[in-house]
Amino acid sequence: MKRDVRFSTVLEFKALIAFLFVFLLAVSGIKLLSNDAFGEGDETNTKSLPNKVNITVDDLNLQADVALTTDEQTKGLSIKDTLHSNEGMLFPYESPRMLSFWMKDMKFPIDILWLDADKKVVHIEENLQPCSPLLPCPSYAPDVQAQYVLETVAGFSSANGITEGTPVEFDLPT
Repeated sequence: MKRDVRFSTVLEFKALIAFLFVFLLAVSGIKLLSNDAFGEGDETNTKSLPNKVNITVDDLNLQADVALTTDEQTKGLSIKDTLHSNEGMLFPYESPRMLSFWMKDMKFPIDILWLDADKKVVHIEENLQPCSPLLPCPSYAPDVQAQYVLETVAGFSSANGITEGTPVEFDLPT
């Protein structure tokens, strides 16, 4: 009798795993269908924000989207499928504060640079990977206040010798 009970439990466990797998596939499919139905497919994920800014970091020039609204800041680079080595996204804030970022809904790894009010790098997080849908999504934040955050392609900081104290130059759109 014990053998039958264990066998039954193993079958129930396997059935539960199979059900969860099918459920996750179905949820992913529904999300894809709803995105296409509402015009949120690939076209949206490659768009640029209306505001752009030229950024210079150690004689390197970047063209960055500027996330001005709360909605733009919430979505961040998750609206893009890729990012080129000369592109980025700038998050300006009215005054210095503690700023935390995460990689929710991202499709590619990035570097994040926090800048103070004088536009100098105060913290760098490198090669941050997109969050897994099955694991908790960590947040990244420096121990100091920042007024601007610049997101770049993964490896940008180390490849170009960017360190804390590096000046960053840009003029925000009016």
